[in-house]
Amino acid sequence: MSIHGRWIPRILFAAGAVVVLALGSALQSPTASAHVHASSDNPVRGAMALVTFQVPNESNVGPPPPP
Repeated sequence: MSIHGRWIPRILFAAGAVVVLALGSALQSPTASAHVHASSDNPVRGAMALVTFQVPNESNVGPPPPP
């Protein structure tokens, strides 16, 4: 077998393994999603602004205890 005949299957196997691992990790990682609203009074492009975030289920007392 020539040198090309030995390296091509190894390269294809390695590339396939990388693709499978990348897809597997992408499918296993949870996506971040939140219903958050950000607003600012009279924002001006290029200027400093105070942005307020409102979270619908936010509580001042903290999270509830686990069951």
